[in-house]
Amino acid sequence: MFRPNRNNQMAGYIIVSFLLVGGCCLLFMCAFKLSRAKQMPLFVEKGESLFSLSIGCVLGAGMIIASIFLFHWLRSIASLRVFLGDEGFCVIRDQRVEVFTWDQIVLAEETALYERPRVPVNLLDGEIPKIRSRSFCIVREDGYNFIFDANHLQNHDRFAALVKWQMRIREIPWLIEEEYS
Repeated sequence: MFRPNRNNQMAGYIIVSFLLVGGCCLLFMCAFKLSRAKQMPLFVEKGESLFSLSIGCVLGAGMIIASIFLFHWLRSIASLRVFLGDEGFCVIRDQRVEVFTWDQIVLAEETALYERPRVPVNLLDGEIPKIRSRSFCIVREDGYNFIFDANHLQNHDRFAALVKWQMRIREIPWLIEEEYS
């Protein structure tokens, strides 16, 4: 059984909390100041204006909405379970079960992304090291696909290696795409 990475989930919940609290504070502060303003100018170079407070309200509401969407996405990731067996694998998410038998899988795509950090880490060697991240997409014959990476599954490389081994035995194509940025 493979499950999501708990550390990433906890970081996500902390970000949700900051977005929600920050958005509420910004929205209520700006809305309160707008409600108290009797003769406030529309635009000023420094200080508060109707325009700047309105932008603050929009940003606060946007932060609240973003936190709600992020929370729902985190809940769907938290329910993810992947079971690997002899006949294929099973994905359980949000009380839905999707079965991928080896006979149904037509293709797998692996994307390796190579990035160079913005700050030179190892200046003595004269070359900036590359950082590699991998994501995978397994496509069933009906077009349904299962996409996963390090943010979705803990030990995703191990799961991908096991699936790749089974697919190699059955001669199912495994495409590798490299991207550089």
